Amino acid sequence: MDTILMRGAFVVDGSGKAGGVSDITVRDGKIEAVAAPGELRGDTVLDCTCMVITPGFIDGHIHPESTSLSIRSFAELVLDH
Repeated sequence: MDTILMRGAFVVDGSGKAGGVSDITVRDGKIEAVAAPGELRGDTVLDCTCMVITPGFIDGHIHPESTSLSIRSFAELVLDH
């Protein structure tokens, strides 16, 4: 399978360290490497300049049960009718 190179993205990894511009390679759907710009190669290159990548950082799940909304009220607010 091809290696995808995401070039020049601002990468924030969620570790608490400051983010910075890096290149990322992805192979078989998994991050293979993160390195300084220009150090990696890929079969498919995506220009990610002016984009932010947060690998493994964003967790989109929610806990509506810990809000004051009932599950039904929550669903009515967020689901298309």
